[in-house]
Amino acid sequence: MPVYGIVISFQEYDIVRGFFHSKWVGLDNFREVFSDTFFYISLKSTLLISTLKLIAGFPAPIIFALLLNELINGKFKKTVQTFSYLPYFLSWVFVAGFAYSFFSDAGVVNSLLKSAGLVKEPALFMGTKISFLIIVVLTEVWKGFGWGSIIYLANISSFDIQDRCQPYFQKTRS
Repeated sequence: MPVYGIVISFQEYDIVRGFFHSKWVGLDNFREVFSDTFFYISLKSTLLISTLKLIAGFPAPIIFALLLNELINGKFKKTVQTFSYLPYFLSWVFVAGFAYSFFSDAGVVNSLLKSAGLVKEPALFMGTKISFLIIVVLTEVWKGFGWGSIIYLANISSFDIQDRCQPYFQKTRS
């Protein structure tokens, strides 16, 4: 049944007329989208951001899980693990507001830079392409790496190194 919803993309959908009685327009909606100049800019930006998120976000939880696995103190390990996955449960609206309050013209970072005398005018973190990309990618990594590390840590801790290495040690001793 949900596949029937695809038909809406071939219609001039009217909520009053409904699903079955809206005017059929064929590929006109697709022609309109693909002829829009902002479509290709948006597509390029989406692919760039997705690629950067993959490059930065994939190894982060693996490295963090490996580091957590090496911790000996159990209480400290659990505390770090708990605090690292809390951002996963925050809404993206909250995270975006949090990032904006930090990096806007009147944000925390610019206030600290001004009070330290490092800058006279606020830096436009949210207004330049490179810094905005960095902020988007880092917030994605920050929000997801704790939860991802729990998945990887569960997998890492399921291996018993002694049992896996035992045949190797027996061969080298004889």
